[in-house]
Order: sequence, then structure tokens, then C-alpha cells
Amino acid sequence: MYPVLKCALLMLILISGTANTFAWIYPEHRRIALMAIQKLNREQRTILDKLWLEARMGNEDRLTASVIELSQGIHPAQLDYAAWAAIAGDHSCSPEAMLNTVLKTAWILRVADIAAQLQINIEQSKNRSQHINAIRDSDIRLQRADPEYATRAGSNNVHFLLARPDVSTTLNQYLAACLVQGVELNALGAYSWFHASAMAKAIG
Repeated sequence: MYPVLKCALLMLILISGTANTFAWIYPEHRRIALMAIQKLNREQRTILDKLWLEARMGNEDRLTASVIELSQGIHPAQLDYAAWAAIAGDHSCSPEAMLNTVLKTAWILRVADIAAQLQINIEQSKNRSQHINAIRDSDIRLQRADPEYATRAGSNNVHFLLARPDVSTTLNQYLAACLVQGVELNALGAYSWFHASAMAKAIG
């Protein structure tokens, strides 16, 4: 069995053992990316900064001077690299589409603004109801900013769980079925495969 597949199966098992799971939202994706970039060693950060400098050529008006912008808040005029992970989550369906969205669309800056305000609203929430209301309000605003926000999820089934093959399917059989070659795209399979792949690459 390939190492990535072993990792992916392990992640599926870990996911299934949690009592509650919640999807990450834009500001959380961006914060995780910020933290990851800040923890790079000097050599890795130097390489990333060099790549970012090259990526900015011709796109200086859209991309921030630094690869991450820690002080970025509401009404951003530019996007940093940390925002790319968040944009990939719900606002694009392919690397090509994401790059076009980042560099060419006006609405993505409105999305970044909404996400920044959502972060503020979440931090100011006094209870879970206020937290949920902040997210629901942002969903409405995001739909207005990004016309394909809701319909994009319907382009395939990657946002949804795989149907259980049979009523007698055990948990382990189901988890394995989510990753078998040729299986229909599904949330657990995609999440586990790509995150395990990223972890394997990070470890080297």
C-alpha cells in the first residue's frame, strides 16, 4: 500500500473517532496558512519569499509585497499568499480557476473583506448562537459577492459523503471504500487523500 494511502486511511479513522467535526471557514484557512508560513525555517522562508517575488511580477496591484500580511483586516486592497488556501476552499474548483480568481476578479476582494469581518464577529461572539449567526450572515454576504458560492459545490460530489455501499458495510469497510481507486469523488476521501499527501510532502 502506498504511504500516502496509508496516511489517508489513518486520517479517515481519526476523523471518524471525533464526536463533532466542523468545516473550516475562510478566516480559519487563512490563519492556519499564516501560522504555517511563520513556522518555516529561514531557508524555506527565503525560497518562498523568492517565489512570491516572482509571482508578483506584473501582479503588484493585486498581491501584497510580503508573502503574508499579518495586519490585513477589512477592506483589503490586495491578497497575500495565506488567502490562497482559503480561496481554494470554497471559491474555486481547480488551480487554474483559483489563479484566475486571485489575479483577475474584483469580487474576490469583497470575499476577503467579508471573511475579515467574519473573523471580527466570531472573536466578539459571546456564545455559540452568536458564533453560528456570524457564520450564517457571512454566508449570505458571500453568496452576494461570489455568485457561484452555492452552486460551485454542486459541480461534483466532493463536498458530500459517499453513500454507504451496503446496509451491512462496517466503518472500516466504509472508510476504505472512500479511497478505493475509481470511487466517486467524496468529502472524506478528498480531504484525507490531499491532506495526507501534503503531510507526506512536508515531512519529505
